[in-house]
Amino acid sequence: MTPFQRTTLACAGALAATVIAGPMAAAAPTSSDDRAPVEEKTAAYPVIREGDCELAKAVITVRPDGTGTWRTTTFTHKTETGNVWRSTLDFRSATGAALFSRGPFASPEMTDGNPPPRVESSHQFTFERAQYASIDLTKTHLWSEC
Repeated sequence: MTPFQRTTLACAGALAATVIAGPMAAAAPTSSDDRAPVEEKTAAYPVIREGDCELAKAVITVRPDGTGTWRTTTFTHKTETGNVWRSTLDFRSATGAALFSRGPFASPEMTDGNPPPRVESSHQFTFERAQYASIDLTKTHLWSEC
């Protein structure tokens, strides 16, 4: 297990080897009763390596109703006891002001192999609705540990 690694667009220094890829899709699915589309903010992280583990896909989604989702695909190249990827998200405004944190979110236990099996996980979270407009996902800090 290694100390937490911080990854964010604002931090491209020694603590962060990768950066967040800005908001992906402006379009959003419509609700089941075909009312107006549900607005949401979404951003994806590139591949992040932490020790023997990799975060191959990670997507943050936040919605104006005060709900969010953290989805990941992780795997490990080597383990003797089973590795777990832990993520904590520090949400920030466009100016970098801290808004709120969520996590740590833990992946299911990972095993190695050739090729290493991919492990998908999804974590739901909530936040104050009033903060939605201030959230800038490109400023969000991801703290990782495996």
